Amino acid sequence: MNKKGYTLIEIVVVIAIVAAVGTFGAIGLSKVISNSKEQRYDEMITDIKAAANTYFTIYSEKEEYAYLKNDLYTNGSVTIPISELQDSLLVDQKLKNPKDNESVNGCVVITYDNIELNYKVCPYEVGCGTNSCNN
Repeated sequence: MNKKGYTLIEIVVVIAIVAAVGTFGAIGLSKVISNSKEQRYDEMITDIKAAANTYFTIYSEKEEYAYLKNDLYTNGSVTIPISELQDSLLVDQKLKNPKDNESVNGCVVITYDNIELNYKVCPYEVGCGTNSCNN
C-alpha cells in the first residue's frame, strides 16, 4: 500500500517536541536577559561609586566645597546627589537603571570608618540622606 502524508499522531508528536524545545529556549533566553540586566546594573553602581570618589577627591579640596570633608568627618557621612555627578559630567546625563529602565535620581552616601571611604549608592531618592540604602 502506498502511504502519502503523516498520521495525526506523528504531527502531534512533532508539535509537542517543537513546543518543548521552544519553551526551554524561552526560559534560557529569559535567564540570559535577566543576568545581563543584573550585570549592567552592577557595572552602573561601580561607575557611580567611581564618579563619587572622583567628585569627592576633586571638589573636597576646593574652598567652596569644604563642607564635604567637614560633613564627612563631623557627621560620619556625606551625601552627594547623583544629579551633582551628572552636572559635573562624571556620569551620563540620562542615567537609567537597566533593571527597570527608570531614571536614576538618587544619591551616593559616603562614610568613613577611620581607614577608608565607603560608598553606598541609592539609585532612587529613597534612602538618600541616610545609610539605609542597600548598595
